[in-house]
Amino acid sequence: MKRYFLLFAALYGSIQIAFGQKDSALIKPDYNQHTILKGLIIDLGTAYIPSHNYMGMDNFFEVKTGRPSTVNIYMHKNISLFGHYLSISPGLGLGLDNYYFKNDLIIAPAGDSLFSLSEDGLRKSKLSANYVDIPLELRFASGPNYKKAFKIAVGGKFGVLFSGNSKIKYDQDGTTVIRKFSDQSLNRIRYGLTGRIAYGHFGVFAYYSLSSVFKAKYGPELTPVIVGITLSSF
Repeated sequence: MKRYFLLFAALYGSIQIAFGQKDSALIKPDYNQHTILKGLIIDLGTAYIPSHNYMGMDNFFEVKTGRPSTVNIYMHKNISLFGHYLSISPGLGLGLDNYYFKNDLIIAPAGDSLFSLSEDGLRKSKLSANYVDIPLELRFASGPNYKKAFKIAVGGKFGVLFSGNSKIKYDQDGTTVIRKFSDQSLNRIRYGLTGRIAYGHFGVFAYYSLSSVFKAKYGPELTPVIVGITLSSF
């Protein structure tokens, strides 16, 4: 996790350089912008994978819902279009996704298939996929004071995978064993649609993937939906 925060710090510096010195003519300064964390957004979400069939089994990749499984950390910059009410907001940051499978799923070469089910049962089966994301949103705010404004945002994001692995946990001879496998099945690129509704600093978000989690040659087309709460500094 430490390396993710170091990477985010580097991305934060990049977006400040890219947008920091040229926005004074585009955005009228106000107290909403006077903070070192201006533009910070943190999403905490849970993933859902729509119904599917694989290897003759319904919902082979079904995931556990209702638990935090996604963390997004983004820096945005508002570029005003019409006063304080309508703006376009490019960003940069990290999207950290985890999928906790309900089935005893092993994502690793096993016979002729990359995917298999454990015959002895597992305590945990998880897939992690971590991305550098470039979000872009069109935003509407009901007033200039973001702390008391009602806000709506629609847009999308494009991401590049920088880290990924699957992990299983099981008991063997009274000992807990944890094994990790490579991420060769994961799609290196992702993209999808995003939306947010918020009041002040708190709100909800949704992401619908238009790209599959796995490469076509390794598995079925899975396009997850992620929903959750969002916290923003502006």
